[in-house]
Amino acid sequence: MNTNVKHHLILIDDNDIDQLLHSKIIEITVPETSIQSFGDATIALNHIKNLGATSNHHTIIFLDIQMPVMNGFQFLEAYHLLPTEVKQLYTIYILSSSVNQHDISKAKNNPYIKDMLIKPLSKDTLTNILR
Repeated sequence: MNTNVKHHLILIDDNDIDQLLHSKIIEITVPETSIQSFGDATIALNHIKNLGATSNHHTIIFLDIQMPVMNGFQFLEAYHLLPTEVKQLYTIYILSSSVNQHDISKAKNNPYIKDMLIKPLSKDTLTNILR
C-alpha cells in the first residue's frame, strides 16, 4: 500500500471518457490520491458493502446521475440502507452534466449529497473539496 496517499476517491460514471478525464485531472492536481473507478454503480455499491466499516480512511465519491443498470439516485437509495458506520466513511458529490432542474433539486435535497458539481471537474473545485 502506498503510504504517501493522502486522499481516497471513487469515481462512479458509465462514461469511459469522463472517467479518464477526471482521473487525469485528479492525478495532475493531487498526485498523492488513490482513485477507484466504476462504470457500474451496482459494482461500486457492492465494493462499498464488501469493505463495510473496515476502511481506515475517509473516501470521497464522485457520482454521475445518468447511468444504465443503476442510476445515481438508485445508488443513493441503496446507499441509504447501509449501516451508519459505513456511510460515515464517505462524502458524496454528484458530478453530472445534467441541467435538469428536477435532478438538481433532488440532488440538493438528498442528505447524503455534499454538493452537485457540473462536469467536467475542475482543478480549482477539486482543490477546494480536498482542503
